[in-house]
Amino acid sequence: MGKWGADNFTLTVDFASHGDLFDAIKSLNAKAKQAFYGAAMRKGEIAQGTWNGCAFNAGGQEIGDNNVTSVMAAAESFGLTPYVVSRFIQAWDNFRSKDDKTPTQHLMEMIEKIGLFTDNPSVKITTYTYRVYTSAETLAIEELRAEIENGTFLDGMQEACDLLTV
Repeated sequence: MGKWGADNFTLTVDFASHGDLFDAIKSLNAKAKQAFYGAAMRKGEIAQGTWNGCAFNAGGQEIGDNNVTSVMAAAESFGLTPYVVSRFIQAWDNFRSKDDKTPTQHLMEMIEKIGLFTDNPSVKITTYTYRVYTSAETLAIEELRAEIENGTFLDGMQEACDLLTV
């Protein structure tokens, strides 16, 4: 809460008291947070307990998708998993403001605190590339090409020529 001093004012907000909603927002990607924030700015209020005007529905309109009316549609539109969508919906629908601010104002504050442009840092995507060889000959050809491209093949040829001329 606010602390008044002689020359300054410090506002401290305890986001831990916001329950599951703060954690659910942290698991959203930047696209969803920006769309929700934009919808809140444009509409003023984000609906709770209904798809019509809820954060995903209103946010979908912000990104040009007017058909976000289910968990799967929301997950597809925002690039989230159905679990993350469901978790946010449950937290949002159950959130009740404990002061004179509206739930939408709290949503905007939490998004600002977490960051509009940051994705969930705990989500790491790793890509593995591997090649399936159909035969030993194909593998040998690929290895030869790699040696030629990185120059080790020519070094080996020079060494072989040097050994033959001795």
